[in-house]
Amino acid sequence: MEAHIYGTYGGDEGILATLGLGTGIIAGVGAPDFRLVLGVNYRQPGGPPDSDLDGLTDDIDACPMEAEDKDDFEDADGCPELDNDADGIVDTADSCPMKPEDKDNFEDEDGCPDPDNDGDGILDADDRCPLKPGPKETQGCPDNDSDGLANQDDECPDEAGPKETNGCPDRDNDRVPDKRDKCPDQAIDVRAEASRSDGCPSRVIVTKEKIEILDVIYFDYNKATIKKVSYPLLADIAKVINENPDLTLIEVGGHTDSDGSNAANIKLSQARAESVVKHLETIGGVKVGTLKGVGYGEEKPVVENNSDANKAKNRRVEFVIKERKAGSDTVIQEKPATP
Repeated sequence: MEAHIYGTYGGDEGILATLGLGTGIIAGVGAPDFRLVLGVNYRQPGGPPDSDLDGLTDDIDACPMEAEDKDDFEDADGCPELDNDADGIVDTADSCPMKPEDKDNFEDEDGCPDPDNDGDGILDADDRCPLKPGPKETQGCPDNDSDGLANQDDECPDEAGPKETNGCPDRDNDRVPDKRDKCPDQAIDVRAEASRSDGCPSRVIVTKEKIEILDVIYFDYNKATIKKVSYPLLADIAKVINENPDLTLIEVGGHTDSDGSNAANIKLSQARAESVVKHLETIGGVKVGTLKGVGYGEEKPVVENNSDANKAKNRRVEFVIKERKAGSDTVIQEKPATP
């Protein structure tokens, strides 16, 4: 049996020298009185340490004291990414850790984006009603009556109707909804402003340029005397003018057919125009100065004077709007006929 003592000289890596001394403790065959041991070793140099044991040495580890989470998301930097998609929900609680939650107050707790909350096939970005399913025609909003208008834009959401009547039924298609149409089966003139009409046909309509007369003012033959049968029509005309005070100057134009001389026709048409002006002012109550009578004779026919029917069309009185108050709106207005 021997006793030894060793000493090593060197660092943690590279060449190491070892010196040992020994002696026999128990006498016997082979037991030395003294033994000297000398040795040389080589230790392979080690790499930089890996403090967090994540497989990335500290010299390349951006977070040497925090282990990388190894989830195939930015694993090369050595730092753990607890919320890969940065949606505020940690990956361990996030059902879609690589897709950020869209935070629209719809199932935001699961961490998954919901691009079509109501499941109507229209992406929320294009959906006017992302939480209520609806068709593409109404941009994803409900349309109970399937008339193409969303309930929120439809005055009659449970009764189908055209856009012109804000989704309300209009069986005579005159743009006046049945719910306020006093004549739901009789259409008003296409030139009339439906929003001001009660839905019943009329003989007097204000358009952009004229007061249209859908009837005839009759005069005695070759005279300027107005026949009494036309008094109700003139009453309607007066009512329209009085209810539209923004019309400050209206030309009352008299027109004849081509029978007789042009000079005679101009004289007759002037007299008839002035007769209408006088009647509207004295009986209809139209403000004096609003109307101006002008006789055109046969100069402005609407059709050729080649038949009795056409000549009758050319014998007429027209009301042309010449002036309006500044800033007044140009409207088309219909007024009911006087019985």
